Amino acid sequence: MEDLRLKWKQSPTHPNIYVRDLLGAELIVDRAHICQNGNYYPLYLVRFHIDPKVLSGEDLQRRIKCAWKEVRRNAPQLAIQVCGPPSGRYFRYERPKSEAAVDKWVERSCHIFEFGTDFASVQDFREAFPSETQTSYSTFYPAESEIGKSPDHLDCRCKAFLNVSPGEHIIAISCHHSLSDGIGGVQICSNLIDEISFNEYGSVPWDLATEHERLSPAFYIQLGIRKEGEALPPASAAALDELIAKIVSFKGLYTDLCPNDYSYDKATPKIYTEIINKDATHKIKLAFKVKGYTITQAFNAASAVACQTIQVRKTGVVPDKFRQMSFHPCNMRQHYLSEFKLSKHHYEVSIINIPGILVVDGIGEIDDRIKMEILSREWLNSTDMLLWQHEMNVSLLSNLSPSFETPIVPKLSSIGNVDSYFRLKQHVKGGQSNGCLTVLESNTQVRLCGPEVLIHVTGINGEIYWTASYDSQWHSEKSMKEFFEETRRLLLLF
Repeated sequence: MEDLRLKWKQSPTHPNIYVRDLLGAELIVDRAHICQNGNYYPLYLVRFHIDPKVLSGEDLQRRIKCAWKEVRRNAPQLAIQVCGPPSGRYFRYERPKSEAAVDKWVERSCHIFEFGTDFASVQDFREAFPSETQTSYSTFYPAESEIGKSPDHLDCRCKAFLNVSPGEHIIAISCHHSLSDGIGGVQICSNLIDEISFNEYGSVPWDLATEHERLSPAFYIQLGIRKEGEALPPASAAALDELIAKIVSFKGLYTDLCPNDYSYDKATPKIYTEIINKDATHKIKLAFKVKGYTITQAFNAASAVACQTIQVRKTGVVPDKFRQMSFHPCNMRQHYLSEFKLSKHHYEVSIINIPGILVVDGIGEIDDRIKMEILSREWLNSTDMLLWQHEMNVSLLSNLSPSFETPIVPKLSSIGNVDSYFRLKQHVKGGQSNGCLTVLESNTQVRLCGPEVLIHVTGINGEIYWTASYDSQWHSEKSMKEFFEETRRLLLLF
């Protein structure tokens, strides 16, 4: 496979947007959007119980900080470094460079409060916490004369509220925009509590009766790229391009070979759709429910194993290490109309297939069932997992069923922009629902081109609609069909 080194390109129609092929490990956020909307921190709050005879007081505080430090070691997305002058500010992930750097990060991002000393009640804590995590853009974009006041970092923050006597505690995580609506916050909380309770319990001491509570409304920055705001000045644009030229390089493990004459402005949109019938869908959901995994994990594991299988067919080489695929949300809640949510038993997963950073040893030529088991378990502990699933039982639209030809994911335009976000909406005649779906368009100007494949899995009325949006300069319809067939085989196998 060829190494990919694609520089960021400036949009010809929106000069403030810089885009790349999404294969790099870094995430650069459009400064203009942050300037206009402010920096938003979704918040997750999780209750848990630890017997004070097991862990309490200073031991518990020390364990929390050690756990937060451990989470940081494997999660570059927890800290973002602020780069460039105020006139051309941009962000990128800050990877831990040393133990001292991790220690410093823990001190600035983790705060522990005690019942009766800092807060008199849980409600006081709940009310105070969001006000400390909401941050206006003026903090990060001061006037030139105040440049010394601008911080160097934007961090996820952990604040713990300890009520030691009964052993009832709260961990609150505020996730900056790069975690996309705080989806990763749930997994961070899970990892954190797992670390805190390590060697103390046979299982994680979650209070499952009180699930995580989102205390703030959701707002999502679409892949960090938006069309609002002014252009970066030439000097900052040049510096940005120089930086990206250094950091964006990746071996294309799961894609077809890059066309020799490929360039981002030649992206050609294609959509491939298949339907998994009700019987197969029921079998898939039942098999994974018995194993304790969600339908999200099912598709995560099956897609990853399918990519590996196809790659082995092409190269004839079976790797002794398996690179997990990192699934990044692309089209999230905002583009769904409320009517669409009235569908019966609706769930969806929106992912881009990107070679991930996690490695599983010894997966080689083992049985596919075991691969699925391993990967499903791995995603329980992976911050790369997209933890997003809706299961609904509203029967209002019992005959809701999109046509086979209806594209239900964004498609790529000839210049690499997502021209249209397709929204599904019930079609109403004379005030009566006839169960049809119509397509509405909404311009987003998000650039999406190259080797990535956007997979949208939508379940409606017991059937699964599996749709791939891809750039035909990289992939053929035959390869998409092969990918789907292998994914379905694995789902039914498990």
